[in-house]
Amino acid sequence: MTESNRIEFKRELTRELDIEKEEYGYCSIIKSCKAVLDKLNVENRILARITYPFRQETRLIDADSLREAVINAFVHNDYSDLMSPAFYIFADHLEIVSYGGLIDGMSKEELVSGCSRPRNREIMRIFKDVDLVEQLGTGMNRMMKVYTPDIFVVSPNFFHTIFNYNKLPDDQAEDLSVENSEKSSLTGSLTGTRKNIVEIISGNANVTISQIATQLGKSPRGIDKHLQKLRELGIIRRVGGDFGGHWEIIEK
Repeated sequence: MTESNRIEFKRELTRELDIEKEEYGYCSIIKSCKAVLDKLNVENRILARITYPFRQETRLIDADSLREAVINAFVHNDYSDLMSPAFYIFADHLEIVSYGGLIDGMSKEELVSGCSRPRNREIMRIFKDVDLVEQLGTGMNRMMKVYTPDIFVVSPNFFHTIFNYNKLPDDQAEDLSVENSEKSSLTGSLTGTRKNIVEIISGNANVTISQIATQLGKSPRGIDKHLQKLRELGIIRRVGGDFGGHWEIIEK
């Protein structure tokens, strides 16, 4: 593709985005980006250790850095060959791939220092219009406060961002619970109200029966029966009394 054709393609892409913005309310790349952000936010589970009086937790991936990497993949991707960013979820890491490598003349050192040259200026403008991006370079600076430049693998045609999942210390592994997962064969087989109760307790070890009942729209008496059954199954236990005590989830 010649340079003139490349420029014309970008003009057509920008025109398409502007038309969709007026007629449908920001679709296409904007809609795709938001869908990916929503999906990965769900996949970015919280690792938690239920302790008293505090609950220790951490995301698999720093949430702000993940959001920045996804947006960068859409904004700086080279669409001239009709290739879109790709997102791969693995058991121990997440990989984001955009096409086109770095902008001509830019080094990896300049990139991680916060220098920014948008490949697609009109796409960047539209992303700023819908508040998906802020001032150029600020997102990269935030990422580098949490991660090292090693998360970026750059080649002439591809730009990889690789997030290895965070973990709690090994000496806490026996107390680790992964929200929204089926780590335990018992908790993984739960459905309906009992599954919802376990999820509420995992988020708030001090929650009361009446509070659970209110959240689920059930009667306190019915919730109490479910809690008794969960205790019998060895999924949860009560530490302390009704006043001042707390719940613990028992991992198998």
